[in-house]
Amino acid sequence: MRASEFDFASSEVNEALVRQLHRCEFLDGAHNIVLIGGPGTGESHIATANGVQAVSISVLFRNRTEIITCWIHQTHFQSGS
Repeated sequence: MRASEFDFASSEVNEALVRQLHRCEFLDGAHNIVLIGGPGTGESHIATANGVQAVSISVLFRNRTEIITCWIHQTHFQSGS
């Protein structure tokens, strides 16, 4: 999967921003990216394309359910419950 395969014409996604993210410059500063959108808007495609691009560096991909579950788990144990 590549950013060049994404159909920007049928999406409201900011093409310039996606192409900037695809250059993986955010990794130099150890920054994360979070893609948020409704079902079928392309965030998984874009995340996968960025992961494939950055695979030689380091990639961790989690969907929103995994992120929320992890956050709940951490919050639960930090509160002592």
